[in-house]
Amino acid sequence: DMIAAPPPTPPLLVSGGPGSGKSLLLSKWIELQQKQSPNTLFLYHFVGRPLSTSSEPVLIIKRLTVKLLQHFWSISGLSMDPSKILEEFPRWLERLSARHQGNIIIIIDSIDQIHQGERHMKWLIDPLPVNVRVVVSVNVETCPEAWRLWPTLHLDPLSPREVRSVVSAECQGTDLKLNKDQEKKLERHCRSASTCNTLYVTLLARVITSDTAGWSLEKSLDQCLECQDTMALYRLALSMMLKSLSTDTDRHTMKEMLCLVVSSHNGMSESEILDLFPELEVPVLSFLLHHLNRLCITTLRCGLLTFQHQQACEAVRLEFLGGSISSAPHRGKLIHYFNQQLSQDHVTWRVADELPWLLQQQEDRTKLQLCLLNLFVSQNLYKRGHFSEL
Repeated sequence: DMIAAPPPTPPLLVSGGPGSGKSLLLSKWIELQQKQSPNTLFLYHFVGRPLSTSSEPVLIIKRLTVKLLQHFWSISGLSMDPSKILEEFPRWLERLSARHQGNIIIIIDSIDQIHQGERHMKWLIDPLPVNVRVVVSVNVETCPEAWRLWPTLHLDPLSPREVRSVVSAECQGTDLKLNKDQEKKLERHCRSASTCNTLYVTLLARVITSDTAGWSLEKSLDQCLECQDTMALYRLALSMMLKSLSTDTDRHTMKEMLCLVVSSHNGMSESEILDLFPELEVPVLSFLLHHLNRLCITTLRCGLLTFQHQQACEAVRLEFLGGSISSAPHRGKLIHYFNQQLSQDHVTWRVADELPWLLQQQEDRTKLQLCLLNLFVSQNLYKRGHFSEL
């Protein structure tokens, strides 16, 4: 309806609480629309965790501008000046939309997580070109007032029937089935907004069908029903993962690995994890990655291990870091690792992405300056538009 509506069309706001399924809905909608509307140009961006490069406004707008210009076989005239990139995007959009035969749809997920998003996304409030449509998603609690006036699709908590459907589908995939008493227990439990949340129900279904801790279906369900929100359920999932490991060394490695992912800028690659934990065997790492992914804790994005949801990251902080944002020893370990690569003249995009940011977080200006004096680091940052972060 939004695409077919006559212009001018304000952005469509998809709102809901954390874990309500906004990102999943948008990704599935993009996939469907790309098949059904081949003449439509889709420009999309999904914001990850706060402080990552995915929440940096200059990088987001630069990425969208480059995608727009590439479609028209031209990137000449693109400024490298951060303030100009933000300023010129609406002009590029207007100029190039006039040359496009179909619609241009811009989708930004978790737009309220963008650093100073309301200030840098002012162009959304102005009338858009006639063939441009915008869809954005926000957390209902942190949505700026000015955006609340836009047409809104609000994602409500799941109904009892939908809760049963999600859990049943997960059980069928593992040849398990809840009996009538267990179904009634589940229905009585999933009545509040926090226990009817899409992520909560999905995670609950994954936990009760998981064989990692060796629990029966009845015991897994009872343990889950003691958890009144997603955070508590994630902490239970982390506890289950630790129980599934056979040695104290493996349990310690899992904790340390997740703490390093929390303390990193954009996540960790498998090869980096194996370098940092030489005692970790590949089969154990494969087991960890598979089950952490299955329990909605971590995922691999662009080859980097990162958290599937912000609540998973928060649960790791609470469980393994005592609630602190990150740990100085873990940052120190990462700095030492990437410094070693730098000293061996082995400068990759990963070194440039992580090391300057880590030194900045540690407020070590002297080492940061020395790092940036390395021509390969500064070139890598500049080429990829990351200098503005520093």
